[in-house]
Amino acid sequence: MLPECILIVDVDTFDLQILDFQNPDESGFDKVRIVADNWGAITSVSYSARTFGISRKDTIESAISKCPELKILKFPLLSTGKPNYTGRRDLTYKLIQCITTELPEMIFEMSSSDEFYIDITPEVHRRIKNRSQPNLQGLWSKTIFEGTTTIRSGFETISNLEDLALLHGAEIGTTLMVKILDKIKVQTSMGIGHNKLVAKLAVGINKPAGITIISRNGGLITASKKIPLTSVPHLGGINGELLSSHYSTMYDLSLATVEEIMAIGNITNGVATKILDKCRGIGSEPLVNKTYAKILSVAQTFPEKTVMTRLELRKQLEGLMEELSTRIYEEAIWHRRKAKDLSVSVKLADASNQGIFIKDIRTMLQTEILSRFWNEFQHASSESFNMKRIELTVKSFEKI
Repeated sequence: MLPECILIVDVDTFDLQILDFQNPDESGFDKVRIVADNWGAITSVSYSARTFGISRKDTIESAISKCPELKILKFPLLSTGKPNYTGRRDLTYKLIQCITTELPEMIFEMSSSDEFYIDITPEVHRRIKNRSQPNLQGLWSKTIFEGTTTIRSGFETISNLEDLALLHGAEIGTTLMVKILDKIKVQTSMGIGHNKLVAKLAVGINKPAGITIISRNGGLITASKKIPLTSVPHLGGINGELLSSHYSTMYDLSLATVEEIMAIGNITNGVATKILDKCRGIGSEPLVNKTYAKILSVAQTFPEKTVMTRLELRKQLEGLMEELSTRIYEEAIWHRRKAKDLSVSVKLADASNQGIFIKDIRTMLQTEILSRFWNEFQHASSESFNMKRIELTVKSFEKI
């Protein structure tokens, strides 16, 4: 049976590249920069800034203490005071179009706005069945095959089917990376493995602008010895913290038993088994065709003790409706689907919540939607509101 081959495309410093498009005079991968949101959370760190030990876990204050010359970038604001992430969605759409055009009829899964999985198995199998050999000299210059010293001299003859499949995958990845650079001017990194888990692990090894292959024929062991335990998908939480006090790397934990993992904390047999499988590169999660998010949601979370008048709340709702309308328009143009029903969730600081469902908004104006909200909002007669969060969500669509 021919092996599977999964490719992941991950955009390097996504937010920084978006802001570079918007401010080309400020662009440059060699600059020490970060992107921060309104609440001070760091969303993107340049690779030059990382050499100072700055990461997304830092606060702005701690990042500046590590490098006083650090430049802090932010997205422009909407009328609601929220960052305008239209550039994010626009770039995501362009990437999806580029990838699916280059690799049609492949299973494509949008994992996030800057990370995409493609099951390139059918194309790899076609090349193997045609007895073609991958052009190793033509691979992306920054391609590494974990477990080998030099990719171009380590595979004069390729007899192992999995290695052959993964090298064909690297050839496909090279073509795609060049296409993305040429058409969209975006720098990406790629990971290639026999399943989603291994591909995801691979993509983080050779950044930025690198292609990394991990094979089960020794490469997985080599790679796992340098992958911190908390970098294993879904091991960054409480369980990851517990286990990382006993094991340093993915490889260290792969040598443990289920019973040893269970003994460390309140970890069940089932969870311990899944953790062990991950650290051994065993993953059965299939790719799911997905080129856009299933739902649309815009929200505003307010600082503690935010009190609003009726007029201020109305302006917040108008701003969120304007933002949602932009998103709905994008969905119609990009994905050929029209929003049908709207849910409005209002959470007040006194823990009283209300959900309002507005059916069939396809022909309604923003003013009509807002009028419907005020008619059904149980606190509408109040003069002030101690706000916590407002969220507008569209879950149902119809094809255009």
